[in-house]
Amino acid sequence: MQELAHIRETDPPIGSCPTAEDLAAYIDGALDWKEAEEVTRHLADCEDCYAVYSGAVRFQLDSEPEAFTGPRKPVPFPKRKRALPGWLPIAALLVVGVGAGVGSTYLELFAPLPALLTADVAGTIPAIQDQNLWHGPTTRGTGAEEEGKLKETSFKMGVQLVNLQMSLKASKVEEAQDIVARIIGLLRSQSFTKDLEDGYAKITTTLANGRKAADLISEASRLAGLSRDVFETPALDLGQWVEAGRLASLSSDPTFFGLSEGRSFLRRSLWRDRLGFHTLELPNPQASRGELDSVYTIASQDTLQPADFVRLQRHLENILKANYPE
Repeated sequence: MQELAHIRETDPPIGSCPTAEDLAAYIDGALDWKEAEEVTRHLADCEDCYAVYSGAVRFQLDSEPEAFTGPRKPVPFPKRKRALPGWLPIAALLVVGVGAGVGSTYLELFAPLPALLTADVAGTIPAIQDQNLWHGPTTRGTGAEEEGKLKETSFKMGVQLVNLQMSLKASKVEEAQDIVARIIGLLRSQSFTKDLEDGYAKITTTLANGRKAADLISEASRLAGLSRDVFETPALDLGQWVEAGRLASLSSDPTFFGLSEGRSFLRRSLWRDRLGFHTLELPNPQASRGELDSVYTIASQDTLQPADFVRLQRHLENILKANYPE
């Protein structure tokens, strides 16, 4: 369980808090009775460790409630010295015997987010002629205005990577060339991107020479993969997810929202933000938290109705307006 060692920004004093491995073992029920009792007593007084534990249990309750079926034996805690934040609504007791599923969820919560490959994200969305892609500002810029704004630029790049795939899929040559120009402008805000810029410029040239747009989808996918080394991938992937979700909503197609990696990415991003370990990878997270919560609630339904797609489109457009205004 060495992967859990990064959950704290600074290591606690020796002997004061259980290690990440010990806490994970406690959640798994792998500690003996004496060790478990010591951790239980510690969690009664340590707000930070209790927040990690209760957040993991809460996450499991929301995402896999079937893991908690059956009788449970609550262990009462001594009176807590300080109240926990209101967004951790688990009572001042812990549940014993929650099963190994919580430990795996604990690991999942703090493990790296799943990578959302552009070809997979855009591949589920049907190509339509009236796509209404989100272009961002009308000026495509030179990249200078993006310098020093890595998270913001990464989010915008994610949006445009999806849009390039969709414009090529729909054989909209002029729109694809316009999006390539926007992508190059975003690349120029970063260092050592000359080869990538040349690769995207070659797409424009090839299209101008009469090559079919659909023939360049695989090349656009390849360049998108290389772009992940330049930008912050959580912000880039969130940009991809938001724009792809908006386009799927416009098409009233549920396929995208059923992707397991996409659901996991959004769920874990929201929970990391709630637990305070990571903020949402958005330029303007304050204006987007409620919108993303609503999107997750709607998209998690087993069946999406026409009204659900309308609501999803509205929430996702609000996120784009707040983080990538046109």
